[in-house]
Amino acid sequence: MKKTRKYSKKGFTLVELIVVLVILAVMAAMLVPALTGYIDEARKKKDYNAASEVLTAAQAVVAEYYGGDSTPTVAEAKDYVDANSTRISQLAGVQATVSGTSVGTDYEITGITVQLNGGNTYTWDGTKWS
Repeated sequence: MKKTRKYSKKGFTLVELIVVLVILAVMAAMLVPALTGYIDEARKKKDYNAASEVLTAAQAVVAEYYGGDSTPTVAEAKDYVDANSTRISQLAGVQATVSGTSVGTDYEITGITVQLNGGNTYTWDGTKWS
């Protein structure tokens, strides 16, 4: 007696598997540029936040200088901020260089240029960063 075997036809063919892989590759290729844009945007926001921390630290240094024994002129307060870039950087907890500071008559910083350790430079004009 001859026994015949039944072969199961379960599973995917090689062509079906290749089609699925091609579809996944196309989807991944479309996703990568979008993710890169999100990553760049997040880095930029991180830099703006770091520059804002430096601005806050610079304002604290001006307030401390103003609250000292003598009342400084606006020009002296500006020079004091520019001369204490290292201290401002330490207060902010950010590696940065401060320059181009302008101080208003109420001793509020109305403009400042912050160069972060990464090399990016941001300027505060009193209302927004650029």
